[in-house]
Amino acid sequence: MLFLKFPIGTFVGLDHSAPTSRSDGKALIVNELLNKLHTPVMMIGDGMTDANACPPASVFIGFGVNVIRPKVKTISDYFCTSVEELINLLKNHKMLL
Repeated sequence: MLFLKFPIGTFVGLDHSAPTSRSDGKALIVNELLNKLHTPVMMIGDGMTDANACPPASVFIGFGVNVIRPKVKTISDYFCTSVEELINLLKNHKMLL
């Protein structure tokens, strides 16, 4: 998204050259990370464009803090409804140091 500096927060439009302006953009970014890092990538999010980035992400964690979308919850490898729950999940599965 593009915003004007003054007045603060005025929406101007979308940057259509940004990968995330497309429905498959997050998956493209995950692929770039995989190619650069050569290590598994996990995706955390609350929407279908987040979920659709898995694959190529190894794991998708649905994050329903602000809104719970039933389809996202159904297809998630894991689903959390609080930051504390997410942190505990990541620690318990050794995904967070």
